[in-house]
Amino acid sequence: MTIATDAEQESCGSVKQAVPPGFGPHRACPGETACATVVSNTCMLICLQVAAELEKARFEQFKQQAQRKLQGVYCPDHHKPPRLKINGHSLHDASLSLSGCCDKLMVIANEAIANST
Repeated sequence: MTIATDAEQESCGSVKQAVPPGFGPHRACPGETACATVVSNTCMLICLQVAAELEKARFEQFKQQAQRKLQGVYCPDHHKPPRLKINGHSLHDASLSLSGCCDKLMVIANEAIANST
C-alpha cells in the first residue's frame, strides 16, 4: 500500500475529508486531510489492530490477576499450591481450570479467585 502525499491527494480524485480526531496526523494519514479511501481503509485497519491489541492486553491482565490472587495460597494440610490452567487467546474463548490436592485447598483457592481485590 502506498500513501499519497498532500500533492498526490489533491490530484487523486477522491473526496478530501478531515482526518477524524484521534486518528491523525500519523504515518498512514499524513497532514490534516487525507484521501477518503486512505482514511477509511488505513484507519479501519489501525482501529482493528488497536482493538486486537487491547483484547490481547485485557486477556494478559486477566491471567496475571488470576495468578496474583492465588499467590501465597497453599493447602494447610499438604502445603501444596493450587494448579491454575488458563486456555484461550482472548476473554471470549478463555477457560479457567483450577485443581488442587484436596477439597480444603479447592475451597480456599476458589475463595481467593472470587475475591474482588
